[in-house]
Amino acid sequence: MVVLEKSFGQRKTVIHHPQQISIVRSWKEEASMSAPTFSSPAARRDYVLQLRGEGVTFKGIAERLGISPSRARELYLKAERIRLKMPPLPIAELGMTSPVSRLPLKCRTINNLRCARFATLGQILAIGRAEMIHRYMDLSGDRAGLDEILALLDNLQGGGKAAADVKSNAAEGGSAVS
Repeated sequence: MVVLEKSFGQRKTVIHHPQQISIVRSWKEEASMSAPTFSSPAARRDYVLQLRGEGVTFKGIAERLGISPSRARELYLKAERIRLKMPPLPIAELGMTSPVSRLPLKCRTINNLRCARFATLGQILAIGRAEMIHRYMDLSGDRAGLDEILALLDNLQGGGKAAADVKSNAAEGGSAVS
């Protein structure tokens, strides 16, 4: 019997049988040959985000990268955390397609907006102030977050691309922030 001790990170795997050794070697060789190479960790995270956006499971991502499904999940969660920490856009640069994650709001408020199924600023503006208040308060009950959103909407009425989009949309007969 052959005992092979291999260290992967902080874990140690002990393989007791020669057949297991060849299986592990062939799996690693196959994974290294088929897995894409990346110029940086950020490129790898972007690839994982892209695959998840396309609906690929963690198991599918793991098979493509030659890693375990739990490691694929870790990469995805880290990529999401980094993506969410992108700096907010200045009010003057906000547009109808600005993602909720880039609005100048607190993290809790952004998360509540996501739970209420708002993805862009345009979606918030399209339903009007009264409906937005109703949907947000039904979901979270976070009055401070609601006040923060209303202050942002008031600021948008004064300027920025989103305000111009809203005014042109209202002139064409669409709904506007009221």
